[in-house]
Formats: sequence, C-alpha cells, structure tokens
Amino acid sequence: MSSTATLEIPDKLNNIVFLCIISLLLFPRKTIRYNYGITLFLRRQDTHTDSFREICSWLYRSNWIQQRRRLFTSPVLSYQPPRCLCRENSSRWANWIPHQKYIEGYAIVRRLIPWLGNILISWAFGDPYIPVVADAEPCTRQRFPVIVFSHGLTACRTTYSTFCSDLSSHGFIVAAIEHRDGSACMSFSIEKGQNKGPLTKWIPYQPMQFEKDDMPLRQQQLQIRMRECSQTLDLLFKLNGGAELEYISQSSMNLASFKGAMDLSSPVIAGHSFGSTTLLRTLATDQRYKIGLAMDAWMWPLKDELELTRNIQQPVLFINSETFQTATNLDSMKRFVANADYAERSVLTLIGSIHDNQNDVPYLLPWYIRRFTYHSVINPLLAIQLNNCISLRYLRQYLGHPLDDEHSKLSEHYAQWIYQGIP
Repeated sequence: MSSTATLEIPDKLNNIVFLCIISLLLFPRKTIRYNYGITLFLRRQDTHTDSFREICSWLYRSNWIQQRRRLFTSPVLSYQPPRCLCRENSSRWANWIPHQKYIEGYAIVRRLIPWLGNILISWAFGDPYIPVVADAEPCTRQRFPVIVFSHGLTACRTTYSTFCSDLSSHGFIVAAIEHRDGSACMSFSIEKGQNKGPLTKWIPYQPMQFEKDDMPLRQQQLQIRMRECSQTLDLLFKLNGGAELEYISQSSMNLASFKGAMDLSSPVIAGHSFGSTTLLRTLATDQRYKIGLAMDAWMWPLKDELELTRNIQQPVLFINSETFQTATNLDSMKRFVANADYAERSVLTLIGSIHDNQNDVPYLLPWYIRRFTYHSVINPLLAIQLNNCISLRYLRQYLGHPLDDEHSKLSEHYAQWIYQGIP
C-alpha cells in the first residue's frame, strides 16, 4: 500500500464497546477473588446525526460473589474453577470467536485464500468458549478501579481474554476496546438502514507493509485509536454516574447497576504492541488517565516524536518480550525511560518469550502448530502468568492497594525469567 493511500474509515467514528466480566478456565490462574459476567450493548449515536455509534468493548468486571484465595503447589498447571462457573452455567458461556466473520478476518491476516482460510482457521482454533456468566450484575459493596485496554495489530476484543480476566479476578473493571481503524482482524459498525432497521457493516483487517511506507496510515490509525480510548472513558464515567444511555442490544443487563460501581479517580490505560503505541499517545493528550501499562510496545510509529516523552507525566511500565524488540524499538523506548522527569518509567523483559505470549492465541492452538509458529523458550503459560503477576504488582503499587504476597513469591521463584531493564 502506498503512502498516499487513505484508510476507508467512516466520517462518523464508530466505536463499539462490549462490556463484560469474564472468568477464563482455558488457562491457569494462581488466585481467584471474584467471578465475572458479560454484557453486550450498542449505544445509539448522538441525536444530531442519523448514524449509529456503537461503543464496543469487553468490560471485565467483578461479580457479586467473592471467592476465597486458592493456593497451588504448581502455579502453572493447576487450577480450580470457581463454584458459580461450573457446568450448569455452560449454556451461558461466550464464544471466544464472536462471529464467523472473525474466522474470515484471521484468514485475511494469514493471507490465506478465503475458503481455505476459513477451513484451516476453524480447524486450528476449534470452537473455544470463554466460561463467563452472561449479564451478571456488578458488585455494589465496593467500587472497583478501571482499566481501558487497547489491542494490537490483527487482534480483536477477545484476543486478550486471559490478561483481562486475570486482572478482573483481582478486583478491576477492564474495558477492552475493539478498534475501528482497520487494525483489528475483523470488526463491524452498525448503521441506520432506510427501511429495514439497523445494518451491520463489517470492517476487515487492512494489510499494510510493515515498517516501510505505512507511517502516514499508522498516524491516521493512531488518531482514531486515541479518540476511541477517550470515548470509552467518557462512557465509563456516564455509566458510573447513572446516566441514561440509549443503546441497542439483546442484553437483559440493567445498565443502571453500573452506577457507583467504578472508582474513576485513577483510570489505567493498558495495551499490547500497537495498543501500547496507542496508550503512550493517549497519555499525552488525555490527562484523566493516571497510569500506563505497555506490553511489548511497538515504538516504530513514535520514533520521530521526540517531544512525546516530555508530554507524558504519568508513570509507565513497559513489559517486553525478548524476541520482538528490535534495536530501533529499544532506542525509542530508552528515550521514554531516560526523559522521565515527572514520573517513574521502568522496563522489564520476560526472557525467552515471544510477542504473542501476552495474548490468547498460543494457548488455543494445538501443540504441533504452536511448536512451529508460536514457539517460545519459556513455557507460554508461565509467561502469561508472570506478565499478569508483574502487572498486578505494578498497578497495586501505584493505586495504593495492599501488595499480594503470592505475586511477590511467584516473581521471586521464577526470577531467572525476568530481566530488570532493557537487555
């Protein structure tokens, strides 16, 4: 794609936010404190336009049932599911693949012929479910801190279910955006039809040359992503304030139950890869976000933005994989760490890890596919557990919450896989 091309994005920015609370039985977690439910709603566009805006995010929120802490002899291979997510609730579990169109999207990402790609992707992933109780109302006995999550290239709203659900299980509300900038494997918008009601318009992934002539288009995507991050936080403030929102959905969820459920004094913004690029830009423009958590940040789109490091005054933690980061990437990251005049910036590297160890894909594929396409030196389950453990310790520290001894013990036990700083 040439540098003069433009993204085919509607003039009226379409966000979608799927709000959900999730508990994932696919992958082990060391402790479970809360259960979760899922709610999908589509919010109507402002009244002065005829189109629809959907804010489409997964909102991982803590449910009303608090679980006692569970200890494991093996932090990687053992897991005990919470009582409320037993088999009697399996009919209410959500699909990890939200729609058949997302299979087509993953085929586009892999540059496969559509019909063949649909067969191969469906065979490779199978039919995975996210064990989550639909439309469970949030806990009202306390307020929960909020995290807005931005996905990376070729991903979608469910791709980081392990990370989002794990943080939610420790008492966070996590809103995972599905971006409409052509970077998701597949997405959609809802438009108002003339006589037949709302119409679904699918937005497939737009392939581009990686780190060559794609800078102008990446800058366009970043502008869209930044607006979506700010609009998502706008929505959370309205939900928390009890505002009446007009929305379209099959959900039976009473959105009024979100009133007062969130602690919005220090919103966190997190992301992976291009999502980390997004959060760095957003921190500089939306001061409501107080903390940044950047997983394997793709710094190339920011390599010429020398002033950006000085415009970000919030603390940021970078958690890198070992194989993804290039010398150019790390040089840009070092600027952020060196120019931390107003807040702490730190970098940790997971030794032996790959870029995709921070999302769900390696755990869903059969071992014989993972061995050749997603192979990592570190056990992939250990990698995601250490990533989440480090994230929780960092967030608790800056939010002033009590630190968890189990997280400290896990980090100490596997300290050989964690490198402090940039190698």
